[in-house]
Amino acid sequence: MKSAARLPIGKIIKYRRLELGLSLRAFGKLCGLSKVSMCRIENGTRSPHLRALARMADSCNMTLHYFLFGTPVITLPREHADVTADELYFLASVQRYTQRLSNSDQELFASYTRWLARLGKQDAA
Repeated sequence: MKSAARLPIGKIIKYRRLELGLSLRAFGKLCGLSKVSMCRIENGTRSPHLRALARMADSCNMTLHYFLFGTPVITLPREHADVTADELYFLASVQRYTQRLSNSDQELFASYTRWLARLGKQDAA
C-alpha cells in the first residue's frame, strides 16, 4: 500500500464532522468548543489542545490515534499476523462504518459477512 500524504489535523476533523452530518455549531457543542474555535481548528489557524482533541475523537466515535496519525487502531490475533496493510485498512473502515449502524443492521451486516466468508472458503477449496 502506498503511503498517502498526511492530512493536517484540521482537515481530518472537518472530514469526520461532515461525514457525521454535523454543523460546526453542533459539533462544537458536542466537544465543548465554540463554533469560531471549531472553524479555526478546521482551517488550521488554531491547534486543538490534547484534551479538546480527545473530546472530539470521543464525539466522533473515533480513537485519538485516528486524529493524531490518520489511521485507526486495530489489533489482530497472532494467527492473523499475515494480514496486509490494505486488508487492515478495509477492516478498520468496516469497523468504523458498522459502529454507526443500529443493532439490527449490525446483525444483518455480520450475517452477510459470514455468508461471504463461507463463499470464499468454498472457492478456495
